Amino acid sequence: MPVLLSARTITLEFADLFKRRPIVRPAKPSSRYPGAHQSDILAYIARKIGELKPGEELEEDMPWRMAMGNMWEEFYFSLLPDSDWQPGEIVQDGIAVNADGITSGFPVGFIAGQPDGRVETIIEETKCTEKKFRTGDQFLSEWMWMHQGRAYCYVYGPRIVRWTVMFYRGDYRGSGPIVGEYIVEFSDKEVQQTWGMLKVNKTAAMDQIKREKREKELAKPTEVALPTSD
Repeated sequence: MPVLLSARTITLEFADLFKRRPIVRPAKPSSRYPGAHQSDILAYIARKIGELKPGEELEEDMPWRMAMGNMWEEFYFSLLPDSDWQPGEIVQDGIAVNADGITSGFPVGFIAGQPDGRVETIIEETKCTEKKFRTGDQFLSEWMWMHQGRAYCYVYGPRIVRWTVMFYRGDYRGSGPIVGEYIVEFSDKEVQQTWGMLKVNKTAAMDQIKREKREKELAKPTEVALPTSD
């Protein structure tokens, strides 16, 4: 089982806004790997096992929600000048992964209330979601997020992921936005199990994506050229 090292809500003070640092964006977006991505494979598996309903869209596949996610990610990392934002896409075993960030020298022991003073390199992942605010135990039940984190751990190396999640509808009771921070540690076995699952399902997932693409192309209305008069 994954170990929840810490779960807390994050407050924002006006003074924090003055601590922001510009983040360096590339001159142009980097090219995306044309093959399999872990997010596509996870979505395929989630639909197969019922974690997602047939046809249910992912929030990152909705343009405005993706834009909100990008805005939140850039805002968050502007407050973490020492973090390696967008460390770069890595392809392993024909599967691409792309973590939001990596932070070195993170005081895991202090944050988790452990007396050992442990310091680790951790993976940073941001989310901006319409979902209701999650407690720590509820967060551990987020199937796709957990496996996404484990896949990042397999490829990038660390075994600890910090999710900083903007629940923009809060508790659904008028709370307004709530930001939750969840720090989770995975075992080598958990990380390897997730990567093995991705490899086993890669071909089937890509075949499904190709079928859906063909079906969308066939469903497009055919344009008929109207005769012209001289």
